[in-house]
Amino acid sequence: MEFLRSNMCFLSFYQGDGIGIKLTSYCYNLAKELIKHGNVDIKIELVKSIKDYKELSEYYKDVRRRKGIIISGPIDGSHINCLRKDLDLLTKFIEIKPYTYSSSYSPLKNSLINNVNLLIVRENLDGSYFTKFKRNNDVIEGNVSYSINNIKKVSKIAFELAKTRKNKITIIRKKGTSGLLSDIWQDSFNKLTWKNNVSIEFENLDYFLSEVIVNPLKYDIILTPNLEGDAISDILVQCFQGNRKIGHSINANSELDFFVTQTVHGAAYDIMDSEEINPLGHIYATSSALEIAGFPDVAKRINRTIEDILSSKHKFSLETDCKWNISEFFRLLHHNLL
Repeated sequence: MEFLRSNMCFLSFYQGDGIGIKLTSYCYNLAKELIKHGNVDIKIELVKSIKDYKELSEYYKDVRRRKGIIISGPIDGSHINCLRKDLDLLTKFIEIKPYTYSSSYSPLKNSLINNVNLLIVRENLDGSYFTKFKRNNDVIEGNVSYSINNIKKVSKIAFELAKTRKNKITIIRKKGTSGLLSDIWQDSFNKLTWKNNVSIEFENLDYFLSEVIVNPLKYDIILTPNLEGDAISDILVQCFQGNRKIGHSINANSELDFFVTQTVHGAAYDIMDSEEINPLGHIYATSSALEIAGFPDVAKRINRTIEDILSSKHKFSLETDCKWNISEFFRLLHHNLL
């Protein structure tokens, strides 16, 4: 996304947990080869998994101070939420664009997914993920909070993005069950003075999910609270890109000068020692980091090479029973790319 492009000093490949250890090492070696062949002029580093949260948080802060981008493997859920708070990773961006090779794996008709280009902008710091629940006999209690200031910040980011796209934002809410929160989002937008010519639509979550899969071209930027955005992104990646394993996201702070890219899937501890791992989501997270760092042409080449490999009736596919071999795939990627 050109809007997020920034002059960053280096890429930090953090292994994370589970399959992230293997995925990150392969993507780091890919970046090293790109540098060796003169395609990219940027410093890179590989950082091993960190179990202690304080040490992990300091690593993130150090990368931010040194103006780097983190390409992260999956991280334990409790740690990732704390990191988002500590580093002010306010916004998560997920692009939903079908790939040529993935369209046949979508549960939707090709006529529905052609030309789809959606961008989910998710508020990343509030809601139930940051609520401490406690049990009182047969009742589980917790106070869910949302910051109006965070809503305003992420809304302005969405509007700036909209001006580079189709000047259109759909804001997701659930009026019936979370009326106050819906009212706060709507009131915040009604008071904004920098809306310019951007059109705004509010849609209830259930209506949106039923509508977007039959009329996706109606939408462009989808702005969501935290929990709703998490569910929506996984559903839309599966529906329009054919497989959740190829989804990835970009996390950004309020100033849009610190970024963490990652896959949307988890650590998959059960296969972490296997070679049968689909690496596409992590490769796309790497190419997104390269684009942000100022190498959009290299990012496009990586993405095109993946398209060529997966479209060439090679043994790699998104079939659920396809046995990926991560070493073999990266050998093929290196051969076709360099």
